[in-house]
This record gives sequence, structure tokens and C-alpha cells, in this order.
Amino acid sequence: MKQSPFHDLFYVVNAEPKLRKLRRKPTAAEHAERVDFVAAMLARVCTRSEIHKAVKEKYGDLHWRTADRYMVRAREQLHKQASLTKSEAMEIGLSVILGVIKTGTPTVRIRAEERLASIMGYDAPKRSEYSGPGGLPIQTAQVHIDMAAVQRRVAEAVEGEERMRLLEERGLVIVPPIEGGGNGNGNGHDGNDPKDG
Repeated sequence: MKQSPFHDLFYVVNAEPKLRKLRRKPTAAEHAERVDFVAAMLARVCTRSEIHKAVKEKYGDLHWRTADRYMVRAREQLHKQASLTKSEAMEIGLSVILGVIKTGTPTVRIRAEERLASIMGYDAPKRSEYSGPGGLPIQTAQVHIDMAAVQRRVAEAVEGEERMRLLEERGLVIVPPIEGGGNGNGNGHDGNDPKDG
């Protein structure tokens, strides 16, 4: 097999093995402290990049995936700690929104006010329009069910006088089998074919 002219060049350039930094694995206490630190940042609604930066500054040159793993564990921890009822969560959320309205920047205050209005229900009603494919009106049709025809089909489909009597007593309607047979699993086979397995 003929090799590419760049084959040797590739291996010369990449000849040096990548050396990984040896890092000491944190103890269980250190790990718990790091997860608590990240949980506190998540509770303050810090972004992922802010958390990465803060973790790197506080704990040294950690890999970004390590910081992501801390965030996963911190979210799990917050979820366990926040076993709140809906009303408790709403109360906390409202206090946060009110705090933002008092102390936030003008843009953030406007967004917080809009959120508060939607929660409390005093915002303007929103109009929604739905349409069919291509913006056309949704097509509807009225269906009339002929109960006499349904009862005739049920009577034709049901075998034996005993079944018919039970149906009449209980007022049950049985849907006749689909034309062409079938065992009900949707593949069209009746289950009697040896190939059906």
C-alpha cells in the first residue's frame, strides 16, 4: 500500500508524546467542599463560564470537565436539599424577583417585573393563532356516527348468541377485526404463519 507523502511529516510533527500533568486526587472532604462551592455559585445563578473561571482560580488548573462534574454533583445536591413544596418554591422565587426589582440594573429590573406580572397574572393577555400547513386555516370536519350501522357491524362481527346477549345486556360495543386479519400488533400477520415465529 502506497503511503501519503504527508505520512512521515505527520509522524515527525506528532512524535512527541503528550505529557499529562500529574494532579493529586482530592480527598473526600476536599471534593465535598468543591461541590459545595459550585452549588453556592449555582444558587446565585452564575453561568457555566463564571463557574469554570472561579473554580480554576480557587482550586488551581483544573480541567473544564472536572468543573462540569462538580456542577452535576452540585445540581444533584441542590435538588436533594430543595425538597420544597410548590408554595415554598413560589415564595422563594417571588422574594428573589422582588430583590432583583429593588437592586437590579434597569434592564434586569424590567425583565423581573415582566416575570412577576406573568406569575401574578396581571400581565396583558396573549393572543395565539394557530394555522394549518402553509399558514392556511386548520381544516375541520363534522362527523355523524350512525349508531344503527355500528350496531349492525358489531352484530355481524360477533359470533354466537351468548356473546350477543352479553353485549346487549351490558351495552358494550366491540370493534370488528380489521379487514385482512391481524393479531393486533400492527404488522398485519395473524400469528398462524410458521414464519411469524
